[in-house]
Amino acid sequence: MRWVVTLPLRPALVRYDLTGSSINRYTSPMKTQIKLEARERIAQILASALELSATREGGYSRLTRDDIAAHAKIPPSLITYHMGTMPELRRDIMREAVRVGNLPVIAQGLACRDRHALKASEELRQRALQSCVN
Repeated sequence: MRWVVTLPLRPALVRYDLTGSSINRYTSPMKTQIKLEARERIAQILASALELSATREGGYSRLTRDDIAAHAKIPPSLITYHMGTMPELRRDIMREAVRVGNLPVIAQGLACRDRHALKASEELRQRALQSCVN
């Protein structure tokens, strides 16, 4: 006679196979997130933040860690781990917006008098402001 008992335990699902007098233990990994390199994770966070900033009402100034985490499908703690505080996160978002030329986010930064948006080239600032008017 063969008895199989499955017990959900963390961090793995443990299965005991009770065959005769011996007990065999099998483990199978639970579903986990894909582990990315730090640079890739930061790029994912910034891409999600830029997309949210450009498309949602309130944009850059009303962006929260939870919003970014939900959009990127990662826990908010990962954002804190990689990006630090909200002022540091906003700084990095604006730097990335200037680097890639995300005009709506740069325009929002100019409206908030963000110092990194103000450091953008004159041409980029003009294009960002014109994109809001049109």
